[in-house]
Amino acid sequence: MKVQGWVFVVSNPSAPELSRISFSVKQPATRVEELNRTKDGLPFVLEYEVIVDHPQRYKELACRELTAAGKHEWKEWFRCSPVEAAMVIRKVIGEHGIVAESLKRLEKTGRDEVAFPDRETMESVRPETVAPEEASRKDEDRARSEREKLHEELEKARQELAAQEKRPDEGPAVKELNIEVSSDIPERGFPWDYVALLVADTGCIYIAFSATGLFTAVLAALLAVGLSALLAYLIWSYHEETKKRDATKK
Repeated sequence: MKVQGWVFVVSNPSAPELSRISFSVKQPATRVEELNRTKDGLPFVLEYEVIVDHPQRYKELACRELTAAGKHEWKEWFRCSPVEAAMVIRKVIGEHGIVAESLKRLEKTGRDEVAFPDRETMESVRPETVAPEEASRKDEDRARSEREKLHEELEKARQELAAQEKRPDEGPAVKELNIEVSSDIPERGFPWDYVALLVADTGCIYIAFSATGLFTAVLAALLAVGLSALLAYLIWSYHEETKKRDATKK
């Protein structure tokens, strides 16, 4: 849903050379009152306000424009007059992006009086906001979508592990066929592949216990189980092959 809000300019008598540019979906006057309640010293003064779609975007564009001009002082404060800040905001918004605006206490020229509506017109415009129920529903939909995605990834990981566990079953049939054809079975050297599997299995176990994410921990645990099963099968096969080779030599 399209959300409207205010971009507004605030000044403070204690630093008349500075102006602050902010945005809000609340009435700017309410935001200034909140600022004055939390700050000591001279009160902030609302100088200019304009209603637009996507207020945060236009506020950032205006701040970027003043920063490029070398006027950035600190956070949202810039070394320029409220009039200059208002003109930069109007520039980045453009004529057709302004819903309503008010100069507040800035001195108006004849041209400004046409461009800026009076206070009554300004207050008659209310920004559209997202209802709390709709926002809550969107959050629930997003969480449900993330859960479904996680379940799909876990199921895919299980299927891959199942496929890896099934592939070694083809090995014994081939080995038995080779025994029938030829009894000259070459002796196997040191099983470095077993060492590699053991190292990989140990790494997966370490990741499963040290991972901070649930998906990473579950995936690493499943891989560790699969690698452990594969390593056990290969060790068993190696012993069976050794027995058959010894029996053939006798």
